[in-house]
Amino acid sequence: MKRKGISSQSRLLHSALIQRGVEANIEKWDNHKHVDISIDSAGLYLEIDGDAHYLSAGSIMRDLKRDYYSTEDGFDTLRIPNYIIDSNIDAVADALSEVCRLRYSGRK
Repeated sequence: MKRKGISSQSRLLHSALIQRGVEANIEKWDNHKHVDISIDSAGLYLEIDGDAHYLSAGSIMRDLKRDYYSTEDGFDTLRIPNYIIDSNIDAVADALSEVCRLRYSGRK
């Protein structure tokens, strides 16, 4: 499947996380797939997904397989629909920065 590039929602969330002091990488290659946003210190991958990820059995199966490899590598994957970023960017970024803070302190 050809990669379509970084979505505007991924860019918005990445920027919002950076503004909150979260060390986040956009479009990271993890040796299995490209990850929309990676927060290594918290062991967290963020995938910002459009409708197609939820409406096709094939897409769902591919995502499950990708998430399995992430888990094997010690990362949890949180999938966030585009429309959530469009309508609630600040609340999502605030919640994720708190999650990152909690996870970071637990990983030390």
